[in-house]
Amino acid sequence: MKKRSFTLAIILALTAFTAVRSNFAADSDTKKDSTEATTRRGPGTPEQRLERMSKQLNLTDDQKAKLKPILADEAAKMKDLRADTSVSREDRRTKMADIRKDIDAKIKGVLTADQYTKWEEARKQQGGRRRQGQGAAQ
Repeated sequence: MKKRSFTLAIILALTAFTAVRSNFAADSDTKKDSTEATTRRGPGTPEQRLERMSKQLNLTDDQKAKLKPILADEAAKMKDLRADTSVSREDRRTKMADIRKDIDAKIKGVLTADQYTKWEEARKQQGGRRRQGQGAAQ
């Protein structure tokens, strides 16, 4: 009888261990998916932005070559600004707006008038969706 109870206890322990282990694996997969979703927030990498712009605006190879360093420069400046903890939130927003204005002027110099208009419209739509998402989260 003792041997049977001991065997039953081991089987139950192994079953519980397996259940906990499978739940842990499922949780880590969910966390991984949510981490990937979080990293996709925002405009994306310079390469992703260039690809998106290329599809939306039918960019030429020359335009792509000119835009790539502009987008990379913007990403680097924004990253540095976000990493600078000595800057107040208001100053950071102002500086980000200044960076965007500078980059916008450079991009405008590369795109045709029609492409620039399409790009501005796409940005306004993205901005509206982004603000709606923030409002829902608050």
